[in-house]
Amino acid sequence: ASLQHTLLSLYLRILKRKQSKSSEPVKLRRKLINDVAKRFKLPQGLKIERLSANGVPVEWMSFEAPRDRIIMYLHGGAYVAGSLQSHRHLVSSLSMAANAEAMAVDYRLAPEHPFPAALDDALSAYLWLIKKHSSEKVIIAGDSAGGGLAVALIAKLLEDKLALPRAAVLLAPWVDLTGLSPTISSVGKRDVILSEGMLTSSAKMYAHTYPLDQPYISPINSQLSGFPKTLIQVGTKDMLLNDSRVLSEQLKQLGSQVVYEEWKGAMHVWHFFTYLLPESKRAINSIGKFIDNVFT
Repeated sequence: ASLQHTLLSLYLRILKRKQSKSSEPVKLRRKLINDVAKRFKLPQGLKIERLSANGVPVEWMSFEAPRDRIIMYLHGGAYVAGSLQSHRHLVSSLSMAANAEAMAVDYRLAPEHPFPAALDDALSAYLWLIKKHSSEKVIIAGDSAGGGLAVALIAKLLEDKLALPRAAVLLAPWVDLTGLSPTISSVGKRDVILSEGMLTSSAKMYAHTYPLDQPYISPINSQLSGFPKTLIQVGTKDMLLNDSRVLSEQLKQLGSQVVYEEWKGAMHVWHFFTYLLPESKRAINSIGKFIDNVFT
């Protein structure tokens, strides 16, 4: 890990302690993720348009020249936090690296809107998008809970026999909400972003009256045969590490093409710190190359 990564990890550990002592953790997490994101600059020449995709608020990001590829992005935040604002810098960085336009989706959050609200919104936005553009031009991407939501969405498309995206990009996807993953405890102390308590409470808020192993809540239990070409990136200091490992193996066994990258010493969704960490820039460039390859 770089020096920047080490220093940032120390700072995040302090924030994590503050969060764990909060009487209103959801409110604080929403505020923290937006406050951190405000510090990041957006790329020059970026145009942002607010649109309604079948009633779901989205942001359309584009640069001067029109692109023939679109990233549909689902942000992370454990289904209870995260926003268009919090992930704008990350989505625009991915858009630049992949030479793509991007549509970030403002899906509804728990506890106000538990499952299946997020999946319903993701599906509505995707169907709106492919009405205007060929599904062949679309890459579905997401980080953490957004990565899990991307898998659930594709599982739903497979089940309903709807047009699939060209590929998927999953950054440390949360695909098992049962809390039984072995790396939750084995990596737990080294994870500067997530905590077992936070994952447990978020999973309960999201699932609400449904069981945690319901296939669209924990999409590792979904039918994933026919899944499109996928890139998975995860850090080794991430308690959700096992989710990525199991998902990657499962997709490979089902015959899908998977590029799996495990980043030694990297924290949960280090990509978020686009302009601070050299690891972030390298990972985002790797995503850009993957998407280029998908289209050539």
